[in-house]
Parts: sequence; structure tokens; C-alpha cells
Amino acid sequence: MNSLWNWMVSHTEVISAVASLAMLLVWIFYTNLLYKQFKHQHHPRLMIHQAPDTAGDSLCLLINMGERLINIVSILITGFTAEEEVSVEISDYQKMNQSDEASSQIQNDIRMLLKQGPLSSGEYIIVGRFDHLIQNLLTDKLDLENNDYPDFQKIEVRVVVFHGKENSPIGAFRAFRIENHSDHQIRIIPSTLHTKQMVSYWQRKKVDSWIN
Repeated sequence: MNSLWNWMVSHTEVISAVASLAMLLVWIFYTNLLYKQFKHQHHPRLMIHQAPDTAGDSLCLLINMGERLINIVSILITGFTAEEEVSVEISDYQKMNQSDEASSQIQNDIRMLLKQGPLSSGEYIIVGRFDHLIQNLLTDKLDLENNDYPDFQKIEVRVVVFHGKENSPIGAFRAFRIENHSDHQIRIIPSTLHTKQMVSYWQRKKVDSWIN
């Protein structure tokens, strides 16, 4: 014991430095946990989802995965051909929540008039069927009888919302490839695994260009 005590006394500065470093690492660890918790609670997270499969008549859903209320400003469908880019605004979407049917209908009627509306955490809206969304883009370029879409190589679903009490809108988008099959059916294939969140300063500038 005496030898251990003498060693500790003679190496006090080293022990103190190691203890300080360990304490610093603990503080960094807990600070990182607190930041991640804050980010999860206060940062927006919008999910553009496809269900139930990749068929042309599959549904496009917008889900509020964040903790705060969002207010929908605009939902845009953008189609890309080899020569051009075309966008249309979607306003006849349907909100799904836990409210009673009559209350939901009143909210939907107001939302249709304003072309916007609040979406609480965990709520989602049905933007529409993908084949119907594509038909809204350029009906004069679509072969509706054969259900063939030769012009469009991909589409993007773009969403513009206000998040919480922020004064400028944020956005999100997800791209989907359009694949034509020999049975005259199309497949809508997500190009990315996740929805891209547009929340930084320069990303918000691009979001402004979507609605301007």
C-alpha cells in the first residue's frame, strides 16, 4: 500500500490530467446525446413514401415524422424528360388522422380552399396515385389508352411547408424513376432510400424557387 501511495503522490500531475481528460470525454458524450435529442425534437423530418408497392397505381404519401406541427404550403410534382422539366401543383390531397369523420371533412374542405393546412406529428396525407400524378403533368404527351409514358424518365415529389414558428419555408423532395414494361404497365421506382430534407439557408433558397 505504501508503494502504491508513494507512486500516486509522485505522479499526481499525470493522474490529474488523465482524470480531467476522462471527465472531458464524459461531458462530450452527454453533450452529443443532448444535441441529438434536441435535433430530433426540433428539426423537421418529412417522409415522402410509396405504398403498397412500385405499381403505377401505388399511393404517394406525405408523413410528418417530426415532433412539431407543419403547415403545408405547396405540393409539386415535377416530371423530367430528355428536353424539359415540367411541374404542376397538387391541391386535392386527402389528410388522414384520428379525428372523427365529420371533423375531418370540415378540415379537408377548408384545406382545399386554402390549398394548405397543418399536419401534426405522426399524421399523413395521401398525395394521390402515382399514375394520376403523372397524368397531371402533360396529358397531351401521354398515351393514356396503352398506359404508356414514353416522355418522362423520372418524377420528383416536392413539398414546401412552414415548420413550427419559423418565418421561411423549408422543403423536402424524393425522386422516382419511371420504368415501362412490355405489358404496358409502368413501375415507379424510388431513386433514393430516404427523402431529402431542404433546411439549410441555400437549400431554402432553392425551395423558394419551387414556389416562385
